[in-house]
Amino acid sequence: MTGDLVDLVGKRRCYLCKSSVVSMSHNRRQIRFYGLRAYYRCGECKSYSLFPKLNQTEIQNLYSTKYINEVNPKVDSIEQVNVNRFSLLFEYLSKESVRTEKGFLDFGCGATAEVVIFAGELGYKAVGVEVEATTRMEAERSSGKLIIFPTDLQNYTHEFDIIFLGDVIEHLNNPLETLNDIVRVLSPNGHVVIQGPLEGAYTLSNFLLSVKSKVLKKHPQIFRHITYLSQHENPFFKHLISVI
Repeated sequence: MTGDLVDLVGKRRCYLCKSSVVSMSHNRRQIRFYGLRAYYRCGECKSYSLFPKLNQTEIQNLYSTKYINEVNPKVDSIEQVNVNRFSLLFEYLSKESVRTEKGFLDFGCGATAEVVIFAGELGYKAVGVEVEATTRMEAERSSGKLIIFPTDLQNYTHEFDIIFLGDVIEHLNNPLETLNDIVRVLSPNGHVVIQGPLEGAYTLSNFLLSVKSKVLKKHPQIFRHITYLSQHENPFFKHLISVI
């Protein structure tokens, strides 16, 4: 199937660990976005991947401010800012003793670029990354900082001391490839900080989501995540540790 992550014999493969032991989930509602899509659960790392896989144009449209406003018109992008979700990161950045001239990269900074702004105020050389052109321009206007496309990372080498991915991994359909690109621009002794939801974590929101999915499983839902990482020991995290 065009766009799917498949091997030569046509098997779908998990986005996170590349295992071909995947099966369609009955606990996750289907998604209607350029056709009907379904989540497949990995038998190895227990995460979920969405198939058919989105192409680059579909991803750009998915994370455009235009689409976000269309599917959620009552929520302005500025009103979605909740600095509390980044409180641990802000605390970590504030504790760094020597911040001037340190490079900071926010991969997936969003239109508000609040983390880029905060890092810049602390003295970091802060740069943001966004996949969609309109969002990138809004982020530049909001922060006054340089916001680049993911492909622009090829122009950097070991320049960032701290790289942050906040609620980003679950929006990638090539997370391992993205990780490798990020590590290449990380400075020696640099740090990668990743924040995001975990599938299977014992939280009220996960429980309510599971119940809602079962009740409404025949009704496609609006788009939220491309992947769902598992709280189980995950080959993705083993790879993460091995390359950093």
